Amino acid sequence: MWKPSINSLGYLRRFVLKVVKFGGTSIQDPDRMRLAAGSIKRLIDKGERLFVVVSAMGKETDVLID
Repeated sequence: MWKPSINSLGYLRRFVLKVVKFGGTSIQDPDRMRLAAGSIKRLIDKGERLFVVVSAMGKETDVLID
């Protein structure tokens, strides 16, 4: 039988979803991608439920528009 889990704010953990967004400069090169991935991993390891959004790398949006 499912038993609800309440977090410290009183929300049902089953329904809490954190949205994490990384902009273009956050993933513009392999080193920054690793930093972003590490941030995501730390949140997951803490038990967070995530929806991850990433922008185009670096200035790629400008290139696509041109």
